[in-house]
Amino acid sequence: MNLVFETPAEERTISFTSVAAHCRLLVDQVEWLAMRAMSLGLIKGSMDEIDQTLQVDWVQPRVLDEPQMEHIASRLGEWAGKVDETGKFIEGQSLELGL
Repeated sequence: MNLVFETPAEERTISFTSVAAHCRLLVDQVEWLAMRAMSLGLIKGSMDEIDQTLQVDWVQPRVLDEPQMEHIASRLGEWAGKVDETGKFIEGQSLELGL
């Protein structure tokens, strides 16, 4: 869950090898781990067993420690910057269209 939490939302397709390395498992045990996490409602997503990837759409919220809160604050700051850039881009396009 920490691996998913630390991965940006737009990059939440995680390889089985990454999960195995992070969880100190064999690659052939990742499928079972992912199915177990999904069945317990800890994560929501899908698995591609052929490409050996896990697409995570949602992670069960939990109590966070201070470094994790700082990580969230940092990601929210990045997101706010992207929203601001998008707003300025749209504003610039509106002027060109005469709106």
